[in-house]
Amino acid sequence: MLPHFRSQGSGTIMNLSSVGGIQGYPSNGIYCATKFAIEGITQSLAQEVAPFGISVVVIEPGYFRTNFLSGPASGKNVAPALEVYNGTLAHEARDNFSKFNGMQIGNPKKGAARIWEYVADEGLFKGKKKLIRLPMGSDTGAVIKATSAALAETAEEYADILKSTDFAEGEE
Repeated sequence: MLPHFRSQGSGTIMNLSSVGGIQGYPSNGIYCATKFAIEGITQSLAQEVAPFGISVVVIEPGYFRTNFLSGPASGKNVAPALEVYNGTLAHEARDNFSKFNGMQIGNPKKGAARIWEYVADEGLFKGKKKLIRLPMGSDTGAVIKATSAALAETAEEYADILKSTDFAEGEE
């Protein structure tokens, strides 16, 4: 695909991440780790192929009303339950899969329409700046805002620590 896009001087690569690529969740560590990896490879690839007129975007859907949350007891989407975790956040998270299945806020048909509009520069994306992230769902928007605030707080709180590990002027 890249050789073709490079030769034509354009193209869009879309990688599918998740709200789980922005924030980790109990009982979903492996899933979230793969989505964090997609976020990283997308950021790197976007910089590598931009000189060729190729854009790269990572789609970050929140909870969409699909069958993703169905059957957590089968281990389809989460690790098998361990008794030692009873009463913990990880146990509660597993239970929430069943509770919220079929009640997710995201509409898959609208999500698919937004993805198409992004690539085609139509609909809600007509004339909008194409950013590296395509967050989908108000739940994802809330996580992005909370994560941004937490990162800013960390940078501010640890400003002196951040600087303390730099070489001092003249130091080798």
